[in-house]
Amino acid sequence: MIQLSKRLEAIFDMASPADVICDVGCDHGLLSRALLERGKAGYVIASDIGEGPLAAARDNMSGLGLDGKYELVRSDGLSHLSGKKQPDTVIIAGMGGYVMGDILAGGMDIAKGCSELVLSPQSNIREFRSFLSDEGFAFLDERVVFEDGKYYVIEKVKYDTGLYKKLSDRETALGPVLLEKKTPEFIDYLRHQKQQIMSFIDDVPVERKDELDAFLEMIGGITD
Repeated sequence: MIQLSKRLEAIFDMASPADVICDVGCDHGLLSRALLERGKAGYVIASDIGEGPLAAARDNMSGLGLDGKYELVRSDGLSHLSGKKQPDTVIIAGMGGYVMGDILAGGMDIAKGCSELVLSPQSNIREFRSFLSDEGFAFLDERVVFEDGKYYVIEKVKYDTGLYKKLSDRETALGPVLLEKKTPEFIDYLRHQKQQIMSFIDDVPVERKDELDAFLEMIGGITD
């Protein structure tokens, strides 16, 4: 059975069992394989924009008795799902927040029809949360994972008008569920951000410095 990185393991753990899961940007297909091998998904649609990753995914999925339980699709987002069975879950990880926002915007009907989305943006996390909130997604769970010297944020959201609550500025910046849980990993993540900001804040323009000072004040009560 395939072993996953700490980050992929956390994404796997956050995803609910489902009949159909779409793994967008599947890369080498390790997460897709784990979803099937461990019985979390009945069927996986694994997509990637590059033929190389899809070839690697094909190698990683073949010869395991999983034939008929998955399909590999070359695609830059969710467009390949149009006209097909609605997936229960969509997983997107390993891309910048703006790119992930574009992917969701290009297949918003599909995204909003899912039982849940598990999302892990590499950058622009604040802007990505703002996008999700503006589109009406409710935040079900959040997690911070530290691996190989880097921090990763994972979001679990769902389009549900009954659960939806528009995020405040503080929740957008820090994460509504993370603020509620205040896990040790989250605290360490904020301390890391604080150290980074302090290392360059004196060299930024005044307007940017005001923004960073506001952020430091926002997290001060949590990290101190």
